[in-house]
Amino acid sequence: RYDFFEVYAIVEDDEGWLWYDTGDDHWIKQTQVSLIDLSTPMPNNVPADAKWVEVDLYEQTLVAYEGNQMVYASLISSGLNKWPTREGLFEVWDRYQQVKMSGAEGKVDYYFIEDVPFTMYFDRSKGIALHGAYWHDGFGYKKSHGCVNMPPRDAEWVWHWSEGDEEPLYVWVHTSDPTDILRAPNVGKPAPTASADASDSGIYLNPDNISGPQ
Repeated sequence: RYDFFEVYAIVEDDEGWLWYDTGDDHWIKQTQVSLIDLSTPMPNNVPADAKWVEVDLYEQTLVAYEGNQMVYASLISSGLNKWPTREGLFEVWDRYQQVKMSGAEGKVDYYFIEDVPFTMYFDRSKGIALHGAYWHDGFGYKKSHGCVNMPPRDAEWVWHWSEGDEEPLYVWVHTSDPTDILRAPNVGKPAPTASADASDSGIYLNPDNISGPQ
């Protein structure tokens, strides 16, 4: 259903929409893709070699890093505007391979879900977690009560990748500006190596190959 590919050029049209060149002069409008920008800087207060994930609320993506090296990527579904996922730098403080979740009792949006897979709590103040979501397939769009929903196989990967480490898994939640790459092209991290793993959900951007508006 999804393809994972590089972007070689970006152009902004007269209406302010970005178009991405995916090779052979094949252009895709930004509304049809989720962009992973590898020039995003590593957040402060994360140790140099630590494992951390970037949750981008604009693109609805999660990218896993070891230090500065991208190792995995996935689409997500974060909180709806009524229940936004809080931005900031967090640490995973509790995890369950399966857990029951419920909320909003007595309200029209009441939910009760058993066996939520690969749950990793990171926002103590709101009880917010990364977790698999088997009850929908709308990844790439906001859908949750605040948690970061992931396809179950991607949540499983992040779970096992980060399990048992002495350092906590850092979770950086932020909202990107897709036009930043136009203002500062050719600066950032190297593209993932051929051995880097990734979900087939989404795309990544190689900053070494980006040109500005044409």
